[in-house]
Amino acid sequence: MYYRSAQGILALARETEPELFLLACKISVQYGKCNYPFISNLVKSKCQGYLMLQDKDEENQASALSLHENIRGAQAYK
Repeated sequence: MYYRSAQGILALARETEPELFLLACKISVQYGKCNYPFISNLVKSKCQGYLMLQDKDEENQASALSLHENIRGAQAYK
């Protein structure tokens, strides 16, 4: 069962640009979906949807930190 999936992923690695394949693999590990269909879809879409999600997550985290009441500004360190 897993043999064919592994063979598919190896074939995909041979057919894909190394940078794109590595990025797709990193995203699949991050989401816990290390299987051929998921990685193949990432490669086909060139990871566009997931890169946009990551950018939004980073923006949300940055804004959440700046809005927190325990975060002191520069004036606290004078």
